[in-house]
Amino acid sequence: MFKLKWNLDKIINGINITLAVITVILLFCILIIICHFVFSDNGFSISITKSGVENLLALWGKQYSILLIALFSVSTLFIASAQFSRYLRIEEFNAIAKVREMLASKENMVVHAALLPSKREKEAEAILNKSFEDCIRYLGDLEFACLLVNNKVISFKIFKEQFGYRITNVYNTPSFAAYLRDRDRTRWETLEKMYDKIIAS
Repeated sequence: MFKLKWNLDKIINGINITLAVITVILLFCILIIICHFVFSDNGFSISITKSGVENLLALWGKQYSILLIALFSVSTLFIASAQFSRYLRIEEFNAIAKVREMLASKENMVVHAALLPSKREKEAEAILNKSFEDCIRYLGDLEFACLLVNNKVISFKIFKEQFGYRITNVYNTPSFAAYLRDRDRTRWETLEKMYDKIIAS
């Protein structure tokens, strides 16, 4: 079955750009109409005339009110779309802050430190045997962050910049990689798929 993949940020940005362009076009059309009626009797002299103003007011409601309605509608949609885009961005930052808070717990920091390139593999294997529950909690928190990416709460680009090295550290540590891949591979499938995506990008 074909699975439609889309990027919400790109869709919203595309909508915003489209609405902005339409708004500019409508404003330009309205400006041309106003100039035509207000500044001339015959369409050539650049001066405000009484008849020009009267013609504008008389014809506006009959023929050109649709432009005002369209401008109001498009402008409203543009503002709403921009506000929604801002809301999504704020939610993304809140999610990143939540992940950082989770990973900054004392237990997680101990596991994280053991996985740093300068300390693997001896310390990593020791902590996996000594504090297995803490290691599982750390891996679970990383997997939760991966789920946020998969559900478009956090963009992959930002996730990779902020947390990608943590996942590569896990899989570059032989004892942890062996546990994830050989003993419980299905359970950590989300984490491994994110690792593969980070390596491929």
